Amino acid sequence: MARALAMGPKLVLADEPTGQLDSRTALRFFDVVLDRLDGTDIALVVATHDEAVANRMATRWTMDHGRLVTGRRPGAAAA
Repeated sequence: MARALAMGPKLVLADEPTGQLDSRTALRFFDVVLDRLDGTDIALVVATHDEAVANRMATRWTMDHGRLVTGRRPGAAAA
């Protein structure tokens, strides 16, 4: 992730970037990454099964039976 961000891309795709970390370390990792991205024009797309990580994202999209469900902001009421 650090190498990807160092290149200054417009888009970073991350597939389970914290899959091998414990939940506390995963959340701290994303605190650092999201802080680094704040105020930039870099888009971050994260694929994860970790609800806590997903809830840290500005917008959350979900797959349901192979279909992409409408994105929503974490904490917003589901339609």
